[in-house]
Amino acid sequence: MSSVSPDALPDCAHDLVDTISNLLHAPGLGDGIQKVWFAGDYPFPIVNHLYPLASDRAQITTTPKSGTFRNFGSKHTEAVDILVDAFRDGAELERWDITDLAAELVRMEEDDDLRILDKIIGMNAALFVGGAKGCGRTSSFTKQVIERRRDIDASPVRNVVEYFG
Repeated sequence: MSSVSPDALPDCAHDLVDTISNLLHAPGLGDGIQKVWFAGDYPFPIVNHLYPLASDRAQITTTPKSGTFRNFGSKHTEAVDILVDAFRDGAELERWDITDLAAELVRMEEDDDLRILDKIIGMNAALFVGGAKGCGRTSSFTKQVIERRRDIDASPVRNVVEYFG
């Protein structure tokens, strides 16, 4: 989006909607899919377009998610609106939800699912430090992280598991 002519963006957004629609409506291909993940270089969370009123967004930030995409304007916003509108009630993709990282982080926090993200990061971190008896406990979380780290071959994970306390 940052390197495309702004005048082309609305047409590109319509093409994107058509492509997503063709994929999701293809027999067997869209079965079981509930959400479409939007990962683009548009600098604001897509939820800003889903819920334009700040009161509807609750905890979701309006802070730019990208600091590298600076020259955007009304055509960029129009393109994202075209995409989001395709998922609204009565629209072509109404059976599915569109989401992005900001929306999913809020949902995970509300559902107490951030522990899943926490576990994934622990499994892939270069180092993992857990609390020994007296300062922590060997929980199922810690055991799962350690087991996954043992399964990792030839990766940047140094597979160091250290305890403190």
